[in-house]
Amino acid sequence: MSTCREKASYQCNSNRHIRFLTTITNNPRLAVLVQIYHGRDMGGCQQDVFWTLVGKALPNMINLKQLSILAYKEDLAAIPVERLTFRLEILTWIPVNIGESRFQEWLKTQQALKRLGWICKTRTEVSPNA
Repeated sequence: MSTCREKASYQCNSNRHIRFLTTITNNPRLAVLVQIYHGRDMGGCQQDVFWTLVGKALPNMINLKQLSILAYKEDLAAIPVERLTFRLEILTWIPVNIGESRFQEWLKTQQALKRLGWICKTRTEVSPNA
């Protein structure tokens, strides 16, 4: 069970993350300086804001070398993969119920990858007869 302090900390971190993405989106000059980005789903009412900002900020991070992100299939639609020009060295992608071929095609363009973490999370049905 989470405590009020943990909830407040999570909310603060979520707000800080939203402010960071807003700053990067509004200041492409700063986005060029970003080399590492670790994004996570915000959940709740901030989820739509988060993915809208990620979709706007990622194309501006042209010098990005390391990306780590958790995304649900429906969230991937917010990421304009055709506008992502960075060349990643490290990618950790945690897709949940992925079915998005645009991302899979974009992944083929990442020729500079040195490390790839692909952690697929799907719902698994277990047969009662198993």
